[in-house]
Amino acid sequence: MVDRTASDLALQADIDAAGLPTGSIILWSGSVGSIPTGWGLCDGSDGTPDLRNRFVMGAGDSYSPGNTGGSFGGPGVSKAYCAGFGSNGVSVVTGVSHGNTPPYYALAYIMKL
Repeated sequence: MVDRTASDLALQADIDAAGLPTGSIILWSGSVGSIPTGWGLCDGSDGTPDLRNRFVMGAGDSYSPGNTGGSFGGPGVSKAYCAGFGSNGVSVVTGVSHGNTPPYYALAYIMKL
């Protein structure tokens, strides 16, 4: 059992007052060990989708709710790029891996159970 502080209880009261329906998913900036009562980490357990290490795509004509896609942990991106000018006008380097993740701030997705 997790001991709740006064601020945790106040936060829970605010969340309850907001009237968010079961299944609502929000971003949580706190520790995953201090997720409010009645909410679950979106890690694939307790009926939650596994949203760890994922971003959310808006559902619509191309993507139905619950669809997943993309890949994680594959080989690095390898593309040719212009490294400078050589005797023939352009020197191209290939096979160079690089990351393409923009600056980020990690938060946890939680779902109202």
